[in-house]
Order: sequence, then structure tokens, then C-alpha cells
Amino acid sequence: MKKFDSFNKVDKFGIQLLIAFCLGLLVILTGLAVSAAEWFSKPIQCATVQEVVDLMEERDQQPLVAGVGTSRIGDEKVAIPTFMFVNTNEGSWHVIEFNIQSDQACVIAVGDQLDFEAVEWYYKQNDKTKRI
Repeated sequence: MKKFDSFNKVDKFGIQLLIAFCLGLLVILTGLAVSAAEWFSKPIQCATVQEVVDLMEERDQQPLVAGVGTSRIGDEKVAIPTFMFVNTNEGSWHVIEFNIQSDQACVIAVGDQLDFEAVEWYYKQNDKTKRI
């Protein structure tokens, strides 16, 4: 049993090395967890609610679908109505967030090639045999 006595003894250097290793591992794992979500700069155009409503009318965009999303304003989470406007004649669309309390509306995304067959395309592209 004398051969294994050295495994039972841990010197001061060994304890410090173990603590340093654990702290280093903790820093790496914490960094990975924090870096999972990133903020990116994305150009978003905002104006008063009336100016954006006028823009949608000018572009002959009609509201198609709406929902209430959550946005951050500073450190506060705020419920924000979000609409998708479409022009079915031109196939164009806009996604707009309305912050009524601040009299501000923001164009989050703009596009064309509107497609109402997207569900079939999506599942075909993703090899899904049934819908979620």
C-alpha cells in the first residue's frame, strides 16, 4: 500500500493548481454561455406613427397579420404590436413595430417576392413530412 500513499497526499501546489484549473474552466464556460446571444447592428428606420402609416398608404401596403412582440427599451421589456403589411399586386411586404406610447413606428424589414405558399416550400426545404 505504500506505493499509493502519494496519491492520497495533496500538497499546497496541487490544491492551487486544481483551484486555478476550476476557475479557468468556469470562466470559459461562463464566456460561452454569455456569448450565445449577441447584439448586432441592423439598419432600422423609425419615424412617427403617422409618418409610417402614411408610408404604408403611399406604397399601397395593407395589414395582413399582427402580433404582440417584446422589445427592449434600455433595460425594460416592452410589449410592442408588430404588423406585416403587404401589397399583393406587387408582391412587396413590410414588417413594422408600433411603439404607440412613444409615438414611434419602426420598419424592421422590407422585401418583395411575397409567397403565400411558404408553408409547403419551408417543409419541402427542411425534409419535414408533417407540420409542427
